[in-house]
Amino acid sequence: MRPSKASSRSAGAGRLTDARTALAGVAREAARVAADAPTPAAAVHDGQTRAHQTAAGYGLDPARLQVSIDPQGFARGGSVRVVARYRVALDDIPSLRLFPAELTLTSAQLEPIDPYKSRPTTSP
Repeated sequence: MRPSKASSRSAGAGRLTDARTALAGVAREAARVAADAPTPAAAVHDGQTRAHQTAAGYGLDPARLQVSIDPQGFARGGSVRVVARYRVALDDIPSLRLFPAELTLTSAQLEPIDPYKSRPTTSP
């Protein structure tokens, strides 16, 4: 029995919806952790680590995930911006060419940094 056009569309739409929801979670968690980091370098590192942990929890393929963390506004009262991109494979869905083989989804999160955030201590 061949899948109908409607079932192919719903399978593709379901996959895209799941990936979009997961990607929003990845961006949100990465930004939240990055904003709590003590330094811009730690913000990038911690944000990347959390992004990949969150993506794994959602079952996303890490090879298809790209996360960029911009710490330019990293200061008390500033913000950290995270952009997450994920390439969703659709080539295994029988769609009669209704879908491309792959679609890239993007989610961005701008996280404010607490204006009363402590600064890291430095040695004299």
